[in-house]
Amino acid sequence: MIQRWYHSGSRLKGVKESSSPLALHVILTPITLADRLSDQIGNYVWTFWKSILGGIGLFFVTYVLYYNPPVAVASFIHWMITGLFSWSHWTLSWMNWQMICTLNVVYLGYVVHFVMVYRYVCEPQVLTEVKF
Repeated sequence: MIQRWYHSGSRLKGVKESSSPLALHVILTPITLADRLSDQIGNYVWTFWKSILGGIGLFFVTYVLYYNPPVAVASFIHWMITGLFSWSHWTLSWMNWQMICTLNVVYLGYVVHFVMVYRYVCEPQVLTEVKF
């Protein structure tokens, strides 16, 4: 990476053609290199994000299965599923049929209101001429 950057001469060519002092370029060289390196790392992560997440997930699963007996893993999975269902049950317990119907009516009212306003505001103004 650095050898290719050095041999390409793009940075040195830019220094020669620039009107700013050489000392400024020397001071900013580490920052420029860090910026280019972070861009390359970001491009690599953006390109291979599925593989990276798969590797992290595989590492986590391997770690959990290696250091925990199957009974502990089954207990943890049971706890997670129970927690998920109890959380969803608690969330849905706050809603009753009146609230759901009210939200549907309010949503329908907003849709009708915005459709009517959109048609009124965005209606094309066509001038018709009568020719005889």
